[in-house]
Amino acid sequence: MSEFLSQLQTCLGSPLLTGGDIGARYQHDWSAEPAGIPVAVARPGSTDEVAAIMKLCAQRGQRVVVQVACAVAAIRAMENWRFHSNA
Repeated sequence: MSEFLSQLQTCLGSPLLTGGDIGARYQHDWSAEPAGIPVAVARPGSTDEVAAIMKLCAQRGQRVVVQVACAVAAIRAMENWRFHSNA
């Protein structure tokens, strides 16, 4: 996972949040799923950064939870996580 997080950090202009730096606001979403602590929180500063994050996660088969209101992508590495969409 540390290699993935290093690669993820190269996609960003701001620091990647991990461990104790991840606040409670990033540990739940609008769904009824139980709260959980993400492996990392990426806070992209541009659409190019969002595209790079999504491309990397797709290549690695990593699940992503997007919190649009917070403009973050909380990277969840939980086996039982399901992707939720507003679509």
